[in-house]
Amino acid sequence: MSRELREPNEKLGAVLALAGISNAGLARRVNDLGAQRGLTLRYDKTSVARWVSKGMVPQGAAPHLIAAAIGAKLGRPVPLHEIGLADADPAPEVGLAFPRDVGAAVRSATDLYRLDLGGRRTGGGIWQSLAGSFSVAAYATPASRWLISPADSSVAREASAPSPASPR
Repeated sequence: MSRELREPNEKLGAVLALAGISNAGLARRVNDLGAQRGLTLRYDKTSVARWVSKGMVPQGAAPHLIAAAIGAKLGRPVPLHEIGLADADPAPEVGLAFPRDVGAAVRSATDLYRLDLGGRRTGGGIWQSLAGSFSVAAYATPASRWLISPADSSVAREASAPSPASPR
């Protein structure tokens, strides 16, 4: 956790109040989400209180887990800037999206390239922060989406039955 002096994170406090999540409840949800991704996290209500009252920023994948936990409670995605954690590391899911739109696919690939290039220049970057958060389960959604959904719905994929007179 960052030890630098910061202002209280009023955004996180406000969103927690809006979602009706206690400090202990958020800590439990974050620890559970971390465990699902193979991370051993030991946050408690005091950790959450420090994030809110002292503006401390958790390291690694924790900011994204916090956003996911709050988002699950609110029933909508919660971006990091909404909870005052926008200066944290990039999302661990970066590169797992499978955009169908060509423009979105190019933007996604460009973002991934920039993160990789930035990491090489600074000595680790995103890859350093994601080193402990690899999860095979993370590939289930993009892989199943690719296998199940046709890439182009405008292309006919139906085969006509062969006519009896046609040679085989």
